Amino acid sequence: MNYFPLHIGDYTSDTVGLTILEDGVYFRLLRAYYKAEGPLSPESLFLHCGGRLTVVEKRAVNRIVEFFFPIGEDGLHHNNRADQEIESYRRKTVVNSENGRHGGLAKARNSPERNASENLANQNQNQNQEPIAKEGARPRPQNQSEVLEYFLERHFPDPHAESEKFWNHYEANGWRQGKGTGRPIKNWKACANQWAARHKDFNNLNTTRNGNQTLATKRANYNPQDTIDSLVAAGREIKAGSESGHSGA
Repeated sequence: MNYFPLHIGDYTSDTVGLTILEDGVYFRLLRAYYKAEGPLSPESLFLHCGGRLTVVEKRAVNRIVEFFFPIGEDGLHHNNRADQEIESYRRKTVVNSENGRHGGLAKARNSPERNASENLANQNQNQNQEPIAKEGARPRPQNQSEVLEYFLERHFPDPHAESEKFWNHYEANGWRQGKGTGRPIKNWKACANQWAARHKDFNNLNTTRNGNQTLATKRANYNPQDTIDSLVAAGREIKAGSESGHSGA
């Protein structure tokens, strides 16, 4: 891979407790991991970090490997987040390759002769026949990684957390609407769009609604000093009016 996504928020939260040296070791091993597009062997760890290391540097490498690159059953050091990104990258590569291979069919599909033939066939269809599902619409995703990829492509809010919630909810629900007794889902992506819209609406509950502040917003913006200042100003006006009445008498 010549490119890999770096999510600043996630990276910062994962490395906030590291020293500058440990952060450098972690990022160097990540680059080596993505370049190899797979797990690292125990023999290659120190080579990726420069070979000749001081005692302090070796201690930093061992700590980073222990926390971020645990050894798997295959005897190699894995990073779970990097494995997910690499799998997503490979799926996109396959899709792009297939699109390129079938790209020459686009002109044939859009030819006047083909369109006329399809229109005639559509006119002869039985009116009671159920409509054909949209191309690419599926009742459920293949796995959780596909959900995360879709949330990232659509720029949904908090994609990693929300894609996991979405997957867990509908996986336990049997991919049905409602609480497991509703109709089966026909298009999981449309369902994901509704999920993201509800998430956005929930985050906006404390802003404004129909031009009026919600109670939570009013409480958050309440300043006791404003009330005190208003009472003091009102008292001064009453006092000034009273004194003006006495002087006129």
